[in-house]
Amino acid sequence: FCNVIAAIYVENTMKAAKRTEVCAKRRRLNDPQLLAQKSRELMDLATKIWCQRHKHEAKESETTSPSSVRICPEFFAELKNNPTFHQILQDLDVAEEDQEDLFETLDADNSGVLNLEELILGIAKLRGDARRADVVGVNLLVRDVQKNT
Repeated sequence: FCNVIAAIYVENTMKAAKRTEVCAKRRRLNDPQLLAQKSRELMDLATKIWCQRHKHEAKESETTSPSSVRICPEFFAELKNNPTFHQILQDLDVAEEDQEDLFETLDADNSGVLNLEELILGIAKLRGDARRADVVGVNLLVRDVQKNT
């Protein structure tokens, strides 16, 4: 009898913890200040690493603007291996599985290069779990492309 009570208690505790976790994640996903802060951190990190890679090309009097940062696959791989970058993605609730082919996902035009705006806007769209509306939207887009080709 005690085992049944203990099992019910553990089950209810697990459900409550899951509910708390879901609510906290929902709050993070709906927090525009968090998104702005993490986007700024991401932009600063990418600019810093880009400057370190290209310091021999820049004159000392020049400052690098974020709009001049171009992210190629090699630079993105370096960025992706940075622990701070990984932490930013984690803080923004970008799923681990979405991080695997992130460059290819964000390079929608297949140009082989991303700018910071594409990177930040793309990551903002990847936050959280896939929703039914996302899947339906992609299916409708694919259907439209197939119909027009």
